[in-house]
Amino acid sequence: RKESNMSGGSASGIRLAQDAVQAYETFKLDKKIRFIELALNDAKTEVGIVKTVPKTADAKADFDTFYGGLTAEEPRYFIYDFEYEKTGHGFRSKIVFVSWCPDTARIMKKMLYTSSKDSVKKSLQGLTKEIQANDFDELSYDIVMAAVDTK
Repeated sequence: RKESNMSGGSASGIRLAQDAVQAYETFKLDKKIRFIELALNDAKTEVGIVKTVPKTADAKADFDTFYGGLTAEEPRYFIYDFEYEKTGHGFRSKIVFVSWCPDTARIMKKMLYTSSKDSVKKSLQGLTKEIQANDFDELSYDIVMAAVDTK
């Protein structure tokens, strides 16, 4: 079946909601939020905020909270402030865009999230790294660490 012809910033016509753009700008400046979870709204017209999760003193525990919230049925986008210590180089922080599109999600949802990803990312200036994950194994702490800890 052919998708209806929608105007907009992506192949799907779906855009990032303005409040999500504003939340991202605050996220970058305040450094108090660990991650922002984003999802397609019910009308399938825009991507908006599902929740924001504040930072705690334990960055690894925050990651476990993030990872534990992933589901095998629901694609999501995340903006994540990944903090870690690099031996000999000190404390690091990277803003990571995560596109979570599990293989087990419904095909139409996967298509909408995949076709909207670039439009969503274009609204988010200052991202350091992007991670596309389709399976839980592709989004473990060690995998994310390896992706952000580049020379």
